[in-house]
Amino acid sequence: MLNLYNKMITPVIIIQMLTLLAPSLYDLDEEHTFGGDLMRKIRSPLYQKIAIELARQIKDGIYQEGELLYARSMIAEAFDVSPETARKAVNVLVDLGIMSAYHGSGTYITSAQKATAFIKQHEASQAMKQMEQSIADSIAKQEKEWLHMKDQLRQLMNHRESAYTHNPFIPFELHLNDQADHLGKRLKEMNLWQQTTATVVGILHQGHLVLSPGPYAQVFSGDTLYYIGDEESSLKMRNFFYGDTQPK
Repeated sequence: MLNLYNKMITPVIIIQMLTLLAPSLYDLDEEHTFGGDLMRKIRSPLYQKIAIELARQIKDGIYQEGELLYARSMIAEAFDVSPETARKAVNVLVDLGIMSAYHGSGTYITSAQKATAFIKQHEASQAMKQMEQSIADSIAKQEKEWLHMKDQLRQLMNHRESAYTHNPFIPFELHLNDQADHLGKRLKEMNLWQQTTATVVGILHQGHLVLSPGPYAQVFSGDTLYYIGDEESSLKMRNFFYGDTQPK
């Protein structure tokens, strides 16, 4: 089971895949933490945050098309940033066609429609980031649970091996359900020892335990077989009664 787990796609691989899916989504307006310690933190420049807020205000009609804005005074003062930061924010909106700059006269609002489209795109990107964050959190939680289960399984196998080493006569047990093969057969018919090297020492049938059953004892659905042998015998017994189908 441990080998099968190691061959699975691990949460770390999934997180790495997610980071490749949308690298452009992490350049917007906030610090983004992805997958705990597995991912970096990405902080957007302040001017991008201001550009987004300006576009939002244009969309909401706070600033109207044709209105003149002065980056180095009005915008810098409104957002309490340096004139250079305000200028960079305006340049972003100019590049998007939301504003137009005229040398010597300032910057004008030119398209509320483009501002609306830009904000919609930004909100869609934010929603996707939130979904990715939720996926990453779930993956991190599952990875923690897998590691815990893997550790518990390792401890169980160690305890079982230790118990078997100190007392090899502790029997294994196998419950038979309706899916089991050989139901209704006698132990003698099945040649169990020849097939599995396991020796049946007891059969629990309808609440009654039969110790040291004879060769004519039959097995039925609902029975529990108690047998001694090594780990390989245990695997052979399961395969003998269930084949590739694992008992439920």
